[in-house]
Amino acid sequence: MRKEFSVKRRRAFTVAVLLFLSSLIALSAWRIVQVNNRWPDPKIRTYSIGEEIMGGDIGITAVDAQILDGQEMLEMVPEFEVVPGGKEPVTIDDFKLLLVDVTVRNASDEDREVPVYHFYAQSYAWSNGIDAEMFHSINEDAELDLSLPANSTMSVQLPYLLFTSQFREWKTAGERPFDLVLSSYPIKCSVRLM
Repeated sequence: MRKEFSVKRRRAFTVAVLLFLSSLIALSAWRIVQVNNRWPDPKIRTYSIGEEIMGGDIGITAVDAQILDGQEMLEMVPEFEVVPGGKEPVTIDDFKLLLVDVTVRNASDEDREVPVYHFYAQSYAWSNGIDAEMFHSINEDAELDLSLPANSTMSVQLPYLLFTSQFREWKTAGERPFDLVLSSYPIKCSVRLM
C-alpha cells in the first residue's frame, strides 16, 4: 500500500510540474507575440551617396566615403596614438579608418542642433560609432552636437575606426559594403557608402 501511494504521489508531482512548465511556455510565447506586435521590425530606407535625406527641417547628405589604411590615417591625423590593449602588441597596421564626408543643412528659420554622434557605421554584424578625438582633430571648429544657424549648411568628416580584431578577413575588410546609419527605429534610415 505504501509503495502504491508513493507511485501515485510521484505521478501527481510529475503532472503538476509538466502543467507548470506548459503554462510557463504558453505565457512566454504569449508575451513574445505581444512585444513583437507592439514593437514590430523597423521599416528600412536606404539612400545613396549624394542623396539628401530630410528629417523635418534638417537635410543630411553623405557626399563621399573612403577607407584609409593605418599609415594614411596617421598622415592625416599625426597626433593619433596607438594605445596598446590586451595581450597582443598593437601597431598602426591594426587600424583602418572609414571617413565619411557629410553635409548638414538647416532649412529652418531657427538655429538647430544636430547630434552627429548618433550616426554610426555598419557592415553586416559590425558597427562602430564616431571616434570623438579624431572627429575633433579633423573638424577643428565643429562639435559632435553640430550647431547650425538658421538657413545654413555645414560640412564635416565623420571618422569611424576599424580594428583588425573586429574582422575575420582583415585584408579584405575595406571591400565590404558599408552603411552610414542615421536612425535605427522605427525607421532604419541609412546611406550605402560602398
